[in-house]
Amino acid sequence: MFRKFAFLLSAMALAAVAVSCGDRIEPENDKPVSEMIIGEWRLISDSDRLSENASMDIYLSFSKNNTFELYQKLGNVLYFRRYSGTYSINEDNVVSGEYSGGDAWASDYEVSFDRKGDLVMTALRGEPVCRYGKSEIPSAVREGAVDVRSSDVFPFL
Repeated sequence: MFRKFAFLLSAMALAAVAVSCGDRIEPENDKPVSEMIIGEWRLISDSDRLSENASMDIYLSFSKNNTFELYQKLGNVLYFRRYSGTYSINEDNVVSGEYSGGDAWASDYEVSFDRKGDLVMTALRGEPVCRYGKSEIPSAVREGAVDVRSSDVFPFL
């Protein structure tokens, strides 16, 4: 019962994330998106609807070796959950991923960057749009996070 509730809450929060993609730009200096995505990011979009539906804090890290880490704190949970796995980006700038437990992300995402350099990820299934700003993942988040398998709790991606 709790897993279904957590899944529904997470699904509603994910569906509520929506922002305009009109500010997309092409990568600067011909740098490929697969290089621009490398780094640490924090979810910054909420379009006011997200804050009405659920509180959430999401950090996302993409590494050069095609691994990722996702730190999420959703709803009333007092700690971050850590997910990890691998990702790939195709020639159409679509990123897909798989959690270390073997589950695929809920969607593949078209990746772009806005004029401010924020990472914009548009889901290909259901079309929610997430905007991430460059942000170092705080050591308190990393050290306090609980490792979970993607099948244990519904992850954000």
